[in-house]
Amino acid sequence: SQPAGAVRTLFTGASEDARFSPDGTKLYVSAGTAITVYDVASGSEINRIELGEPIGAMDISADGQKLVVLATQTAFFVGSGYY
Repeated sequence: SQPAGAVRTLFTGASEDARFSPDGTKLYVSAGTAITVYDVASGSEINRIELGEPIGAMDISADGQKLVVLATQTAFFVGSGYY
């Protein structure tokens, strides 16, 4: 069930970080060793990016074309072709 006032539940469970795309159409959620990309309007999963090590934080460039992910041992750059 959704909390009072919620418009839509996009994911459940533990997560380390979540970011909206600059245009607000996508939500990036890091959990465990992967980032899942959701379409905000439909709630559907667009992509899942498995990085193979625990993720600490992430950020998206202002133009929405670059995703930087800090994992426990590595910093990853993910270009726009992945999401």
